[in-house]
Parts: sequence; C-alpha cells; structure tokens
Amino acid sequence: MADKVKHPDHYNKGKIEVIDFILDQTLDFYRGNIVKYISRHRWKNGKEDVEKALFYTEYLLENINDIPRITLNPEIYSEDFCVDQQLGFEESEIIDNVVEQSPEHLPDTIILIHKLIKEYDKNRTSSDD
Repeated sequence: MADKVKHPDHYNKGKIEVIDFILDQTLDFYRGNIVKYISRHRWKNGKEDVEKALFYTEYLLENINDIPRITLNPEIYSEDFCVDQQLGFEESEIIDNVVEQSPEHLPDTIILIHKLIKEYDKNRTSSDD
C-alpha cells in the first residue's frame, strides 16, 4: 500500500513522481502547481484541478515580468515524464509549455486548459442524459 502522505497514488502513476519532476525542472511555485494539477486531475479532483491549473496559468501570464526565469539543466525530460504519467496530448502540451518557461506559449496553454474543462463539462452533460 502506498504512503498517502509522502507518496500518494495520484502523484505516482509511473516511475517518475510529480514532485521529483518539478524539482528536477527547478520550476517556480506557479509552474510547479500547473504541473501538479494537470498531472493529477484524472486521478484526484477532476475539473477542479484543471480549473486550479488555469488559475495559476492566468496568474503567471499576468505577472510574468515579476516571476524570475530559471535556467534549466534537467535530468528528466518533459516528454518522458508525460509518457510515464500517462498524460494525454493536451496535458502533455500544457506541461511542455510550462516547462519551456516561454511567455508566448502561455495563451496557448490557457486554450488547452479550457479544452480540458470543456471535456469535463461535456462528460457531465452526457452522464446527465
């Protein structure tokens, strides 16, 4: 049985734990939270986690000049992490955009997150029928 405090199941869908990827990428608080919520949404809080990722992405975009960029020398590549965590196309694109730390990708990231939210809304509507 997994340790629910130190190693919860929703952060351990593969061999790479989410916190290890965030630390390896030296992501700031905002980017780390985006990765966390996108990585776990299918296994924990669903739409709520995607909405939290959207909040942090929008905040990051609005405050991009006040948040320092960090030079990376990662041991874990985002593509490997996304495959390991069984993330879909949109989720993988979000993670890639966040890890790149390129402000011009944030609007696309917001669009992708909205797409995930719409999927939750669509699935909820389908199950209500």
